[in-house]
Amino acid sequence: MTQLERLVRAHVEAATMMTFGSTAELVAEKIARELLDDADFRAEMRALIRRAFIDSLEGLTTDVRKRKGVRKGRKYGSGPDSDSGLSPLFR
Repeated sequence: MTQLERLVRAHVEAATMMTFGSTAELVAEKIARELLDDADFRAEMRALIRRAFIDSLEGLTTDVRKRKGVRKGRKYGSGPDSDSGLSPLFR
């Protein structure tokens, strides 16, 4: 594949993703409007979303603690990839 073909393909893929993303957003908005007219559904969704956020935060906290434990004793910027300049959490 030539450089020009790769460039064209990348732009077509980006445009396609934007189109699908916009369409998905419109469909999601329409469904949400219809569903949110139901008070019971809204209450269930609030509870579900709160639980999902709590689970997500607990998972992130656990991941950070695990990473800190693995990298314990290693100073920032040391090691084979120290020229990256990134915090150890992002390596």
